[in-house]
Amino acid sequence: MKKLFTSLSTFCILLSIITPFKTNAQIIWRDDFNRGALGAAWLASDYSKWSVVSGKAYNYIDGTGGTLTTSKKFTQTSYVLETVGLTLENGYHRQYSILFGKLDPRSEYGYTLKYQPSYDQGLTLGRAEGNEYWPIVLAHKDIILDPIKPITFRIEKYSSGLIKVFLNSGNGYSNVPVLEATDTTYPALGHFGWRVDTETAPVPFSVDWIEARRLPSVITNPINDNGKACHVAVMSPGFPVYSDRDYTFLKVPPVLNGAAFIQTANLDKWNTSRSFLKFKLTKQSTLYVLYDPRATALPAWLSGWTKLPDRVKTNDPGTSYLDVYSKTFPAGTIHLGGNLASPAKGALTHYLVAASLSNSGARMADESEEKDDSPVTAASAFPNPARSQATIRYQLSEAAPVKINLFDSGGRLTSELVNEYQQPGTYEKVLDVRSMKEGIYIYSVQTGIQTQTGKLLIAR
Repeated sequence: MKKLFTSLSTFCILLSIITPFKTNAQIIWRDDFNRGALGAAWLASDYSKWSVVSGKAYNYIDGTGGTLTTSKKFTQTSYVLETVGLTLENGYHRQYSILFGKLDPRSEYGYTLKYQPSYDQGLTLGRAEGNEYWPIVLAHKDIILDPIKPITFRIEKYSSGLIKVFLNSGNGYSNVPVLEATDTTYPALGHFGWRVDTETAPVPFSVDWIEARRLPSVITNPINDNGKACHVAVMSPGFPVYSDRDYTFLKVPPVLNGAAFIQTANLDKWNTSRSFLKFKLTKQSTLYVLYDPRATALPAWLSGWTKLPDRVKTNDPGTSYLDVYSKTFPAGTIHLGGNLASPAKGALTHYLVAASLSNSGARMADESEEKDDSPVTAASAFPNPARSQATIRYQLSEAAPVKINLFDSGGRLTSELVNEYQQPGTYEKVLDVRSMKEGIYIYSVQTGIQTQTGKLLIAR
């Protein structure tokens, strides 16, 4: 009993310093199709031509209008839509379209990214006003894609109406979009998905995965001095810190939780350039630089920045936290120097840059006020504390892909408990914890839309 009381005391102390986190907090929706059927998450016209085969959405249509769209409508106005198409083969009037911004899943109003190899008509970004097959052209490029290689399409849609399209055929994305246009007709993500049309014999086509993410709208176009584009993400506990390391954020102060940040490569920590990183601010913003506390001297470009009492905690084995420096900048292009630009010394991990609107405190952009209705409710674990066995119980109000993961207090994944598409109902997942060490664990119940988290204490 005394040992249990001590563990409970430790648990209460840890509760005060550990914040529940959301893994992949910026994800709005994702489907890997790792199941036997499409299920209620998707609506399909000519449904028999869309199915799931070998973990991919599969299409074999002979005709037009083979459309697969989400059954749920989304309200985000600034987002990234990313998906992989396989076997984009040519054929008579054959075309492949990614649909987004659809007002209604059954109507043909919204945006289309159409690829038509037939007659070398290339790639077209369009606005459909009653006809997705022949949309109003917003931007076009004559291009032929390799029909054998999987092609990853990335569409960035900003609340300003700016739309950028990037392609990746296996060599990464260019920092220059393939297509770019501005249109405000359909502001929200709405319903989205794929459409395949043909006027010849059917040809197999597959979608490996599709994902929609929130797009932080404060920072745009970050590029390092090698001309390589950097990823902009949403800072939150559980999210990866760097693009080339598996370190994650453990605790983020309120002023930075949910802020847009540039995910740099830790390998660039030795850079001494006076101008290493360039990006644009869409509005006047407060910038935050997260810098290694082991530094004995700061780079000159950090002069004039204010050191805050806040710290960002990570599971980097070299340092458990990063110091936070802030400064307000007007909208425009920003240049920051290298991690070890003169006279910097002692920093052994690369800095990060985050931003929030200067007039909105910890809330950034218009996405911070958007909320999703999650199909998962009432997620809980019992008994808690647990000695030999614990049960995670949750309810689904609608069919959805479900992933349940268990993490230790350092944010490291210890086990994947569930990864499958489930129908509405109440579920229980039983864990045998007898071989697990005492301490705090964090479980996450993730649908394609949202993640709920909770703490589980193992104490004996």
